[in-house]
Amino acid sequence: MKKKFNRPNHQKSNIILQITSMADIFMILLVFLLKNFSTDASKITMHTAIALPSVKQIEPIIDHLKLEISQNSILLDDIPIIELKEFHFDPSELESDGTSRHLNIALSQQRSSHSLLKYPRLIIIADKMMPYWTLRKILASATKNNFEGFNLIVTEEQ
Repeated sequence: MKKKFNRPNHQKSNIILQITSMADIFMILLVFLLKNFSTDASKITMHTAIALPSVKQIEPIIDHLKLEISQNSILLDDIPIIELKEFHFDPSELESDGTSRHLNIALSQQRSSHSLLKYPRLIIIADKMMPYWTLRKILASATKNNFEGFNLIVTEEQ
């Protein structure tokens, strides 16, 4: 009965660890992180009276397309695109999917420009009193025009 439960006595073999694929994964991660890391700061000027929200930590700002949202208007790279009334879009401005018609046109024109072909991202400067649904409509327009990401500009708490 004892022999049934005893394991056969095999010779010990050397186990070799294959780490080639793990090294490949780490190399891909390293290239991805180096490509997306930036230490540049951008100089941003605002043309409207906007009270920025505050934050404790802030990441460096990368030069991309600047979108300013105030109580009365939306500016894209300092060019007025849409007039708002207390952060509200004119109902005739909205398309059936809830995006802004003029913002879609302006973003698609900017998206096709040479500087935004590789890294289509937005820097969003918005008043801290802006309602979430307004931001949601703007981000829906950006997504519709194949913008891959956005940064929100805030002030640092002291």
